[in-house]
Amino acid sequence: MPIPSRSLGGKPVTRALIAALEESAPGANAPNLRRIVDNLIGKAIDGDLSAIKEIFDRIDGKAPTAAAGAGTEAPTKVVFEWKGND
Repeated sequence: MPIPSRSLGGKPVTRALIAALEESAPGANAPNLRRIVDNLIGKAIDGDLSAIKEIFDRIDGKAPTAAAGAGTEAPTKVVFEWKGND
């Protein structure tokens, strides 16, 4: 399966990382990126929850987090009263 091509624009470190990932290590029969993906999939198959989460986050996107107070509960009314000096 070919690796999708990437634009080589961007920051120098990003370009260097992409170039290195598209290369194959000496003696390897697959590009570095493919080997990393295969390793991640292998860990997920073995039950590594962080690998499973990473795969699903990449496929489906990260699950949205609820904003504070965004629940379906009705707001609570709080009243402060000061008692006079009796």
